[in-house]
Amino acid sequence: MKTKFVYVVASSESDIYLEQVIVSAWSLRYYNPEAHIILVCDQDTRPLLDKGWQKEYATLFNEIKICHYEASQNLMERSRQMKTTLRSIISGDFLFLDSDTLVCADLSFVDDYSCDLGFVFDNNCTFDKFIIRDWVVFMMQQIFNMDVTQEKEYFNSGVFFAKDTELAHTFFAKWHENWCYEKDHSNSMKDQQPLMKTNVDMGHVITEISGIMNCQVVASIRYLPEAAIVHIYNNFIGKDSRVTPFHSLEAYRQIKENGFSDEWKDRAVHFKGSFSSPSFVLGESNALLWRRLNSDNSLNLLETYTGRAIKKIYNTRPRLFRLIEKFFVLIHKL
Repeated sequence: MKTKFVYVVASSESDIYLEQVIVSAWSLRYYNPEAHIILVCDQDTRPLLDKGWQKEYATLFNEIKICHYEASQNLMERSRQMKTTLRSIISGDFLFLDSDTLVCADLSFVDDYSCDLGFVFDNNCTFDKFIIRDWVVFMMQQIFNMDVTQEKEYFNSGVFFAKDTELAHTFFAKWHENWCYEKDHSNSMKDQQPLMKTNVDMGHVITEISGIMNCQVVASIRYLPEAAIVHIYNNFIGKDSRVTPFHSLEAYRQIKENGFSDEWKDRAVHFKGSFSSPSFVLGESNALLWRRLNSDNSLNLLETYTGRAIKKIYNTRPRLFRLIEKFFVLIHKL
């Protein structure tokens, strides 16, 4: 395999980011024993690989590249800075993987990629169907004074391919520049809005690659059966072990405290069979409704005594409910 595989981490003794990387890299090595894996980390994270059970897994990485930062720069800032400058850190073609991923297959086919830059759509769908599209449109306007209402592409940055080409180097330089602008002009340090701006400004140079490379399983199960890489977390849903054991920070806290046991390794290898039952799949319209209810705490409101009373009236006294509804329509208009 000529394509390199890259992880980025800025971690401390009080979090689980390094442990996530170890689990993901172990799954990558399990299915791809010949893979060339590179860890890019800051100067404070590197010593953590020499302590406890973690030091056994330092050999997962063929290379460890250390970036140095001021003490005033927090972990998120360091992590985003490393991620958006990766093309200048790594030589050769590479595939980047977020720490909250699990590899489920042989990835040697990545060597056949001919695109300069390959990403997967966020939520595994086009932007017009994206579940928090309105928020992204608002943020792009607020941060970059940019109207993206007509855009069809919004990519997830959890897994991506970058060829060692002039175009890719230029793209990363602009991506980092846009990320710095966002950091300095807003309260956000996210990398996907700067990624979107860079792609639009450069004329949509990103190539969409298959969702099997970044199956964002909480948002969509479309690519799960053939998924080569599963991306476990999504920001808009809580981290709940009842979805799958790895969809929980508690799982990684247990691993951090007790080590990466054979039991956890078996779960990682058989990840696709670890989902809870019963579990329910929401279609597009119901998923959007769930998002609206969840984002403004309406689900919590429905569980109050007032919410329960309204639900009971709606189900048992429809005429009374219609009268109440007309009354509140009038109040709303006033």
